[in-house]
Amino acid sequence: MKRTLRIVVSGLVFVAFFTLGVSYVHAASLRGQIVDSQNRPMRGLMISLVSPIPHIGTLGPVVTTSEGFFLFPVVERRGDQPYELQVYWGAKRLHTQRVLINTDIDVGTIRVR
Repeated sequence: MKRTLRIVVSGLVFVAFFTLGVSYVHAASLRGQIVDSQNRPMRGLMISLVSPIPHIGTLGPVVTTSEGFFLFPVVERRGDQPYELQVYWGAKRLHTQRVLINTDIDVGTIRVR
């Protein structure tokens, strides 16, 4: 009985780690910086990524740092299906852009008003 239970638990642990490992193989990161029209970093903005696959939904939000930087450390790669990057100050959307994520991406500096 104990041996059977140990085999079942070991199998479940193996499947869980294998699944997590495969997930990270298909993941990338997304980073960038938000500045205002005078190139001053904008802190405290909320950044979201809307998935092209409806059942996955939205990633985030992440909040920009005091230097205006943001990072999504793990984003599933979607090939030719772009994510929509959305920048918010409270409920007000300041910026939207489509981003293809096939590898780690730095969208650079995004200027908002």
